[in-house]
Amino acid sequence: MYAGYRSRPGWLTCEALWARAKRKGLDAQRSYRQWIEEYLRQGVEESAATRLTAAVAIGTVEFLERLRRQVKGDESEQHDLRRWRRLLPFARVMEAVETVKGQGWLEFCDQRGDWGRDLALWLGREHCGLTLRELGAAAQGMRYPAVSKAVGRMGQRLQRDRHLREVAKKAETVMSYVQT
Repeated sequence: MYAGYRSRPGWLTCEALWARAKRKGLDAQRSYRQWIEEYLRQGVEESAATRLTAAVAIGTVEFLERLRRQVKGDESEQHDLRRWRRLLPFARVMEAVETVKGQGWLEFCDQRGDWGRDLALWLGREHCGLTLRELGAAAQGMRYPAVSKAVGRMGQRLQRDRHLREVAKKAETVMSYVQT
């Protein structure tokens, strides 16, 4: 769209980007297209992580998960990977679990073994890209060994308990629609 190979939607503004690549004697869009083509002719390939760097993605949990699975690499080497994997805020997970549980987060977050708390931690680990320590901090100051136990317990329970799996799926659906 920026290079003019496809028509752009009315909401997309390209002029500022085109102005950066403007060359004398060419219109701005054509200048930008030539600049990009020259860059690509050098054989430069971008990784999926680079293409997704600082990207904003809006969509369902399933859509975000598909994008996350495409991103490969070492988070210690590619700092934007962790940021990309954190697109789903833990607050959205907490709201979804509150909805399916029918209780407010503060009513069950400090209850050891509570399925709502443990489900939120498990979903946070699966969908938010948070470390155990970060999940503990987000979940009212739990220590990371306790978070690890809770996440492990929930993973085992989900394998055994069909009803709990259905509740987890419902929470994932709700996470797709909850606004933070």
